[in-house]
Amino acid sequence: MTGLLQDFRYALRQLRRAPAFAAAASLVLALGIGSTTGMLAIVQSVLLRPLNYSHPERLLLLLLGISEEAGGSDMDTHSMVPVANYRDLQRSLRQFDQTAAYNSMPVPVETGDGTQILLAPEVSTNFFDTVGVHPALGRAFQEGDDASGTSAAIVSHEFWQHSMHARKDVLGSKLKVNGRLCTIVGVMPPRFQFPVGSKPTLWTALQLTPDQKTNQGMDDLSVLGRLKPDVTPEQARNEGEAFLRNRPAGDRDSKSHHFWVYPLLNIVTGDEKTPLFALLAACLLLLLIAVVNTANLQIARATRRESEIAMRAALGATRARIVRQMVVENLVLSFAGAALGWLLASGFVQTARHLFQDYPRFDELRFDPWTFVGCLLLTVFCGVAASLGPAWHVLRIGCQVSVQHSAAGHASRPQRLSSVLVVAEVALTCVLLIAAGLFLRTFRSLQNVPLGFVPNDVTTFLLWPQGGNLMPMTSKIAAYQRVLDRVEHLPDVEAAGLVTSVPISNFQMTVKGGFSIPGYLAAGQKDQPNIRVVAVSPSYFRAMRIPLHAGRPISPDDTQGTQMVGIVNHKMVETYLHGVNAIGQQIVLDKDSEFPTPITIVGVSGDLIQGNSIGAAPQPEVAVSFQQLPPSIMFTQYLIGMAGSFAVRTRPGAKNVAAEIRFIVNSEAPEFAIDDLSQLDQVVQGQMKSQRLALEITSVFAWIALLLSAAGLYGVLAYLVGQRVREIGIRLALGATREQVFALVFRRGLWMVGAGLMVGGAAALLAGRWIQSFLFGVTPHDPLTYALVGVVVLLASALAVFVPARRAASIEPMEALRTE
Repeated sequence: MTGLLQDFRYALRQLRRAPAFAAAASLVLALGIGSTTGMLAIVQSVLLRPLNYSHPERLLLLLLGISEEAGGSDMDTHSMVPVANYRDLQRSLRQFDQTAAYNSMPVPVETGDGTQILLAPEVSTNFFDTVGVHPALGRAFQEGDDASGTSAAIVSHEFWQHSMHARKDVLGSKLKVNGRLCTIVGVMPPRFQFPVGSKPTLWTALQLTPDQKTNQGMDDLSVLGRLKPDVTPEQARNEGEAFLRNRPAGDRDSKSHHFWVYPLLNIVTGDEKTPLFALLAACLLLLLIAVVNTANLQIARATRRESEIAMRAALGATRARIVRQMVVENLVLSFAGAALGWLLASGFVQTARHLFQDYPRFDELRFDPWTFVGCLLLTVFCGVAASLGPAWHVLRIGCQVSVQHSAAGHASRPQRLSSVLVVAEVALTCVLLIAAGLFLRTFRSLQNVPLGFVPNDVTTFLLWPQGGNLMPMTSKIAAYQRVLDRVEHLPDVEAAGLVTSVPISNFQMTVKGGFSIPGYLAAGQKDQPNIRVVAVSPSYFRAMRIPLHAGRPISPDDTQGTQMVGIVNHKMVETYLHGVNAIGQQIVLDKDSEFPTPITIVGVSGDLIQGNSIGAAPQPEVAVSFQQLPPSIMFTQYLIGMAGSFAVRTRPGAKNVAAEIRFIVNSEAPEFAIDDLSQLDQVVQGQMKSQRLALEITSVFAWIALLLSAAGLYGVLAYLVGQRVREIGIRLALGATREQVFALVFRRGLWMVGAGLMVGGAAALLAGRWIQSFLFGVTPHDPLTYALVGVVVLLASALAVFVPARRAASIEPMEALRTE
């Protein structure tokens, strides 16, 4: 212990004598340790920390599917549980302690501060028992709360604090939720969320209507199960498969061939796992570059300290003691860098919490003991790893270096080691730059994706009916029409339209169905074709400026009692009617859809973005007139009954449109709540925010890495020139020109850069498959990106090489020989 304390004090003295070196090395390590610690905190908070429920590892989401292969949480191959089958499922599954059902839909909630649109799940009475968390105030739901005529609600702690101002008499107070007056019976503990990532919200008891549907008109439920102790998910899945096989033939449906279970944490964070691990890998690359850079600095410093090392050896110091001293010095530097890096990591985490606040669990970002342990391990790793190079150098030269040593006799070995480290540094930098370049190409490709509409000067908003499915469909349609008529007559409005879901909006209602086309596509095929169905008003295509390639638009004359008409997109024609005149063909939806009549194609439009993913390929789609939909069928409820989405095109420079829309809604549809009133072009830009942030973060890492590798290259060549002053002087004295000396040093630098580029390019090719899922419009092996990265690295390296090469060429022969 005494020896370690002596080494520590000696290390501090040595670093005080070289403040520039100590500051540079600490800053380099701080960048690597800080960024990696920040990403560790994010990964730990989002992906690894258990959910805030009792034994969350036993909570599984139950899904039904048509595929025998696991498909994650993709609802195209998996579906929720039909309401009619939920009770049978609950009674039959013995591997679960409990199963609970819930249905999540945004609903209008009236408080003293006005009406809010909240994701307010309807949950079965045993839901809070299933998740293992109970209200901090009041009680959970109990038997009878789901009976018709009752109306119990439980609010989140955040909703109670912000929307109800933490009123003391909250229990027993009334709240109007989706048109129903509910009695508050409980307040949940702070930070309880379900679904995870939802804003302050509330829960109501799930009540089923007589026709086995929820109050929102949904006939499917999400089901959450809690496994019994020591039961595996595979055992639970096998039991579910047996349940589906043993059902009576009349109870089976086309979407329920297979039973799947998924850990709730995987469902919550599934979309975030790969991007976060990719960013963590980028941070680790930056950390390795920082370690290599520090090791190079230490090798150069160890070479300059050969006289000191020889003196210590002559006085009795062993090789082990000298190596230990070097390790202690590097650990001191590493801990100094970690202290600064912790501050950088704190800022990194705070920024991520702000920028990604809409993503699940990012509001939970914080440092915990595991993060501190990770930072400590990284710090020790950096200190020890940065010591390996100089320690190897000391062990190679041994203790025979004389106190009056000549640098020329021992320069080649550290030069070779430093050169290898520079090659590694350039290679790692090359990998980061290629990743950043591919992300830049992806971002540019996304920006150039044809939207299929013109988002400029378009205002969008949603209307949510109070009472949900309880409001008659005829009342909803009449209110939508009144609002449309008033908005279209505003002075600054060119056109206004209604649609099932505006592209790239927060509310996406996808309605799909199997179909046939008489004479071209037969019904009942094994691989039944699917088509998206949307409902629109006659002016919607004009409001969005969606081009019509053939046929006519939907007309105000297309109403009930006339032939059902629709406009298909180009993708539908290309997929199912290629080479055929689509106009006049009829689309017959499956019987399961309950759609009453065939849809006659009267127009073909261009493809446009569907859902809220700009990079997704378009799917076949047909747009029908909402005026022709029979109000009594459930298909109408799905298409426009949940909420009405509006798009309003205004003249350039129009002002106060939002205020005018609010006034019209309040006067013409007071029983509706307005939500998501926004400019569509801003929504489009916001949709690419996550890609832009990932690009910016990776680019920052890549440019820092390029700066560090250039600095490392400069340091090695400057050291090389300093060690070979006598040799260069002799070359010049024997007739070598200064241009030849310049070329000698310059070639040495470019050789290291070239080797690093080849190694880095090969590593990037191998690592390309890890980032392939993030790319759009570019392949992981894009030659242009690799070429541009090579040019950038060469230019940066040429600048780093130029100064030492010029210094070597300017050496005076006589001065060099005299100093030696």
